[in-house]
Amino acid sequence: MRTLEQLAEKDQLRDQRGLLAILDAGKYEDRSVDRLSKMHEAAQLELQDLEADFQFRLQESILHTEAKLKHRFAEQEQRLEEELRVAESHWNAERNSLGQRITTLEEQIACSNKMGQQVLEMKLGEVTREKARLEEELRQAYACRNLGDPRLEKLKRSKTLPRIWEL
Repeated sequence: MRTLEQLAEKDQLRDQRGLLAILDAGKYEDRSVDRLSKMHEAAQLELQDLEADFQFRLQESILHTEAKLKHRFAEQEQRLEEELRVAESHWNAERNSLGQRITTLEEQIACSNKMGQQVLEMKLGEVTREKARLEEELRQAYACRNLGDPRLEKLKRSKTLPRIWEL
């Protein structure tokens, strides 16, 4: 049988082996924790790199979009300015055309007023002359009637004064 000392030695050896196994396991765990810690640090660095890359790309995209929008705005502004120039030119041409038409119409009105006045004056002159002629004929007719002139018969047959004798 074994002796107590042998048993104690055996227990001590077993305990040492257990301690070594625990130490080995601890070292293994320490290595695993160290490895996990290093992996975590590497992942954090990778995440920071990705975040920095994302921020750079985001900023680049924002600048690119701003540049596109500025360019599109400038194009629209140029197009609108051109449309405004065309509309202004068209409006000025219409205004000038209307101004010319107004001037022409005013001249025509003035001319027609002048012509109308001349025609009226001419007609008035004719009527005045006709009135004077008729008054003269009337005086002659009264004179002939009062004197019994043979020309009276001639005037009676005249169609210009058919009713004068009825007075």
